[in-house]
Amino acid sequence: MGARRWLRKWINVAMADVVREFWPDRGGMYTCWNTKISAREFNYGTRIDYILATRGLRPWIKAADIHPDVKGSDHCPVYVDFHNETTTPNGHILTLRDAMGYAPGREPPRLHQQFT
Repeated sequence: MGARRWLRKWINVAMADVVREFWPDRGGMYTCWNTKISAREFNYGTRIDYILATRGLRPWIKAADIHPDVKGSDHCPVYVDFHNETTTPNGHILTLRDAMGYAPGREPPRLHQQFT
């Protein structure tokens, strides 16, 4: 079995391809291009950068996408945006801070860089 087929099968069974869930019909959603042939200019690339999540994490995810317009390497940024809180199956509101076990007053680590 080829590597791509194995990855697709594994994602369908064990994980969620978060960006693809938000953009199921988008074509040309590449994240890597050959710089030697200026492939990015014509969007002739491959999608090798993923954000994979367990199905249990899915309710926390608000958005996910790629930023092919951000240049600096042969890859583009891939991001996920999380909700600050979610409602549990029993109706309780759970904050991301509490789910991650952060004590009151303690700042969570900075995990991203803003590209705007």
